[in-house]
Formats: sequence, C-alpha cells, structure tokens
Amino acid sequence: MNAKTILITGSTDGIGLETAKNLTAKGHKVILHGRKEKRLNEAKSYIYKNTKLDVIDTVQADFAKIDEVKQMASYMNNTYSSLDLLINNAGVFRKFIEYTDDGLEKTFGINHIAHFLLTQELLPLLIQSEQGRIVVVSSMIHANDIDFSNLQGEKFYDGNEAYSRSKLANLLFCKALSRRLEETKVTVNALHPGVINTKLLKASFGPFGNALSEGAENLIFAALDPSLSGVSGKYLKDSRITEPAKIATDQDIQEKLWDISEKILEKHSK
Repeated sequence: MNAKTILITGSTDGIGLETAKNLTAKGHKVILHGRKEKRLNEAKSYIYKNTKLDVIDTVQADFAKIDEVKQMASYMNNTYSSLDLLINNAGVFRKFIEYTDDGLEKTFGINHIAHFLLTQELLPLLIQSEQGRIVVVSSMIHANDIDFSNLQGEKFYDGNEAYSRSKLANLLFCKALSRRLEETKVTVNALHPGVINTKLLKASFGPFGNALSEGAENLIFAALDPSLSGVSGKYLKDSRITEPAKIATDQDIQEKLWDISEKILEKHSK
C-alpha cells in the first residue's frame, strides 16, 4: 500500500476523528484540523492511544474567520509538496442565526465558504499528487430548492433550512468544481455519510443515529476505493453512486453559487 497524505477538516471529534483514526491505522499520513489547539492535542492523543501511531501533523484554523482559512492553506502549501486527499468534513448547525467574524451567516460561512476557499487554495498540492481526490461531506437532507435572496438568512432564518441549504451548496460546489478539474487528474465527489450519532446531529435533530464507524466507512470508501478512480462530480450514499436532488444537477444554479461565493471572498479580501 502506498501511504497517502490526507487532510481532514473538522477532525477533532465525530466522524472526522473516527475517519482520521481508521486512516492512521491503515498506515496513511493524516493531518488533523481543528479550531482549538487543546482539542487537536486531545484528538492526536486519542489516535495514538488507539493505533500506537502518530498523525503526521495538526493544523489549527477557525473556519468562521476567512483569514485563518487562508493562513491554514498557506501553511499547507509551504510545508507539503503534494496532498493526495482532502476530506472537507467540518460543519456546524446553528438553531438561531449567528455571524462569523467576517459578517457571514455562520452555517453558510463555515460549511460552504470556508471549504470553497480552502479547496481552491490547496488545488496546487492536489494536482501534484499522482491522483488527488477531494471528498465533500454533504447530506441526504440537502435542500430541494434555493432562494438566492435568502442565501444567508437575509429575509428569515430557520436552523434546519440553513443547514440543508449549506449541504446543497456543498453539492453544487462539488459539481461545478468537477468541471473545472477535467483537465487534471484530481477528482471530487460528495457524499451523505449516513445518519450518524454525532454532536451535530444531537444539536440539530436529536440524540439518535448510527455508530461513528459507519460514517467513517462511507468517508473512507469515497476517499480510497479503487472503483472511484477517475470518477468525479458524483454523489454517494451508502457507498454507492446515487442521484442527488434534481436542483443539485442544475449547472446554471451551480455557476450562480460559484459566482456569488467568489464575490463574497473578493469583498472580504479587500
């Protein structure tokens, strides 16, 4: 087995941590990401306790701060010559509207904009890999509609709708990015990880769900399975390619969200 260098966002707990532990146990070079140094150290210790192996690195960045996402990307680009796999796993649910330091609605800003930025900043590293992969964690509850005039709760806010909309944004981003990567060896696919008993699920829908191991298995399938070699722009559920909501396949909507996302970042880079 060729050990792969893998960055997992939001990997200090839940599915991200379980995935990091399992990939480390398989001999891969895992880079943990988290918001707080204390949580990163705890996650690193947990993985070592369970595998007797060290993750190769940790990166700290608050995805509610665009500057910290940029700093994280800069660190990665200055430290590594290539990246085989990026798993965009970090996500939040907010029952009531909150805003990032940059004035973005927090669910949209963290779940979509931060990953939109990070992924593009890390593309040079992924292109240097023999076959780079990007895995985008979406959800089966991605929205069936999108109101661009209420993209960030400008007219009204509902926590469940905001989360669902952000998961649709993940899918739209995946589809649009796959077209932009057609001339490279880098692939990007999105997935529903399963209804998993995580902190986010408890906060949003209640204390239920399947084991973390199921979610990790689904992520690892998308990340490493040979059957997905060269496959891009797809949506996976239960480790199988399936069709997302029809709206996610609309190229005009994909491109509109891409343009809006770029304008948001342009505004906040001034």
